Amino acid sequence: MWAEVQSGLLLKARTIDERGEIIEQFTFSDVKIGGEIATEAFKPRYVKDDRWRVVRAHGVEVGKEESGWMLTTPLPGYSMKSIVRRPIGRDRAEVLHLVFSDGLAAISVFIESLGPDGAVNNAGPLPASGAINTYKRVVAGHLVTTLGEVPLRAVQRLGDGIEPVAR
Repeated sequence: MWAEVQSGLLLKARTIDERGEIIEQFTFSDVKIGGEIATEAFKPRYVKDDRWRVVRAHGVEVGKEESGWMLTTPLPGYSMKSIVRRPIGRDRAEVLHLVFSDGLAAISVFIESLGPDGAVNNAGPLPASGAINTYKRVVAGHLVTTLGEVPLRAVQRLGDGIEPVAR
């Protein structure tokens, strides 16, 4: 990370993988600190039309006990920050969304019930999308999808550690 000394403004950041190769980078090439900001700068750059739709993905906070799931193998440095039950569309039920964080990075875990056939495409690690790694696994008739801007080993370990609570 590169920052402007007096303000601490982040000017450049690189995300690297375990081999030290750059997988994502951003840089500001022109920065002006202070002064007035024109009202025009706050207007959206897209035209709102029928191609855009609003999706209400608000969820309901859920306690650890009532979630029915737990992390059996902790990921060092990470702790659970929230559990929310969210709707995932008209034709599908709900998804349980767990968020784990080390204070800097966050890992999301989505747990959804599989349909009657229980078929899942692409279980296991998925190809990275920039710095975002994704891992899927099937457990107890549910699809567990784990993703975050963390190393693949971290999302795999967290995904493999999520288990249903025996009742």
